[in-house]
Amino acid sequence: MPVRESATEHIMHTGKSEFSLFEWKNDGPKVLLVHGWGGRATQFFRIIEELHKKGYHVFSIEAPAHGTSKQRKTHMLEFVDCVETVQDKFGQFDFAIGHSLGGMAIFNSLLRNLSPHKIVVIGTPVSIRSVVNDFCEKVKATPKVANRIIENIENRYSMKVEDASTDDLASRFDPQGMIIHDTDDQDISVEQAKQLAAKWPNAQLVITQGLGHRKVLMDQKVIDSIIGFLPLN
Repeated sequence: MPVRESATEHIMHTGKSEFSLFEWKNDGPKVLLVHGWGGRATQFFRIIEELHKKGYHVFSIEAPAHGTSKQRKTHMLEFVDCVETVQDKFGQFDFAIGHSLGGMAIFNSLLRNLSPHKIVVIGTPVSIRSVVNDFCEKVKATPKVANRIIENIENRYSMKVEDASTDDLASRFDPQGMIIHDTDDQDISVEQAKQLAAKWPNAQLVITQGLGHRKVLMDQKVIDSIIGFLPLN
């Protein structure tokens, strides 16, 4: 709450949805943070504190249907709409950091002219197909059900899931990057980070242990790694 209360909150509109953007002003490079599914803007609170202390100008999106939003439903492409709306208002960002689905949203935003110098993804899935397969495995649904879900996504959004997946976009754009993932992540397997690294030649892979999917955002060594990576070369 103290981090949230220290920010300037902007109520933003994509044309389809309303969302919040939190800003911690400073004179340094601009950093955009995008949380994951079920997350919120200040889930990055320790990262935000350290970045701001170092002089970075920090922005963190709180997506529709997350945090205090009154919206009930959303999807990944609405996260991308939010990133595009923020960029239209505040200009290009020097760096972008995404957690979980937020990392995938950042990569999809590259298709809409987001062009940070460096990208950090934390606990991010390698592909939409992997997310669907993991979900179906957890609820004991068959591969046939997984394939039908994929078909439904592609038909509903007029897209091929591969074209919107993190690994495909990482391979196509290959920005300077860092992939952080924990071996004990129960939401997204660390194997997905290794698969992403194989498709993203210009990225460093940082594997942690014992932090899971969310505590990794609060670990000081992880934060130090991120801040050490961000400065422009």
